[in-house]
Amino acid sequence: TVGTVGTDGTGGTNGAHSTPATPGAKEGKSGQPFLLLHLDINKTVIQSDSIQMKSIEEGIREGIAELFWGTIRQEGDKPVWEWSKNRPSCHPPQEVSDEDDNNLVTYAGFCKQAVADKEERKLSIRSFKLVLDDEVKNEMI
Repeated sequence: TVGTVGTDGTGGTNGAHSTPATPGAKEGKSGQPFLLLHLDINKTVIQSDSIQMKSIEEGIREGIAELFWGTIRQEGDKPVWEWSKNRPSCHPPQEVSDEDDNNLVTYAGFCKQAVADKEERKLSIRSFKLVLDDEVKNEMI
């Protein structure tokens, strides 16, 4: 955030002229500096994360995994995710049967449910390895 710095080194002024806290910051009509905000909103602009050591490709793949909606069915004792064949979207598709409506989950959400180990889950999300249908996997890649 940007504020003013008084000549006494505090955030306020002591009657002296104040200067913008950021060198080169512009002042508004009132003579006060503009407020400059730096926001860190995961996966919005930069698809990498240096803290988690995530590459751009891994970030993009995680983003894709959150856009593909499908349903979970049981195949023996194993849950299986099937893509709904709708356009990738941040929101669940509207054109699904009433039966499927309650079971819609993104591929990333499915991995969170199906894989307990955190590192294995990340790998499953980023590699799409739990997508059994090769045609669907190619669509996601």
